[in-house]
Amino acid sequence: MASAAPPVEQKEAPSKPRVCEECGDEAKYTCPGCGRRTCSLGCVREHKAVSGCSGLRNRTKLVFKENMDNLTLLSDYRLLEEIDNRLEDNLRNRLLRSAKRPPDDRLSVPPHLQQLRIQAAQRGTTLKFIPSFFSSHRENTTRYHFREGLIRWHIKWVFHQADVVLIDRSVDENTLICTLLAKYMNPTKNELSAEDNEKLAYYHSASYSRGEDEGHDDLFSGTEGKEEQVKDALKFFDADSDVEPE
Repeated sequence: MASAAPPVEQKEAPSKPRVCEECGDEAKYTCPGCGRRTCSLGCVREHKAVSGCSGLRNRTKLVFKENMDNLTLLSDYRLLEEIDNRLEDNLRNRLLRSAKRPPDDRLSVPPHLQQLRIQAAQRGTTLKFIPSFFSSHRENTTRYHFREGLIRWHIKWVFHQADVVLIDRSVDENTLICTLLAKYMNPTKNELSAEDNEKLAYYHSASYSRGEDEGHDDLFSGTEGKEEQVKDALKFFDADSDVEPE
């Protein structure tokens, strides 16, 4: 009986030498930050100077399972260890413990914001305050004015489809929404830049400014005579122009 022939070992094709992406010589190093190949200290320095790369690996960057290796696992483990140590240090620090937010939210809200919350509640609006170290908290200028007896709101208009953000400060609570929007929706009368007007062209074409100029009750009304087209297009909810900003 003839014996089976031994399997033939397949030799792997020699890999092509990796070249330095700075000078073209054979590369010896890989940048942990961006993966760029270099051959010497001089090329490493040139790479950092030109690209602005720090040379440090982003430890929070997403790595797919098939691309993970022992070095990646070790780095993730060390990152978790550092986070755990930092949390433990914060718990041991007496100053940090005393700076913790008290359980009663009213104790951490300044008196003028407490009054603002009360006045807003009387008007049917519930206010919740984010911590003071958030930028949105610092930028918000909404206040209750005792002498005037009214709330002046800080309103941010976010036009998602145009990637435009506009801000109105110290808005009288009795001001109608259509009055505020009309000054932005009329490209011939607003004070916006040409670039912002170009981005808002989609909203201008929807005749949003008719709420004030032509006396329409529905600020976000569709184009006249095109009801069927509006149904297939992007829809907006009708807004009553008599509604006051809250």
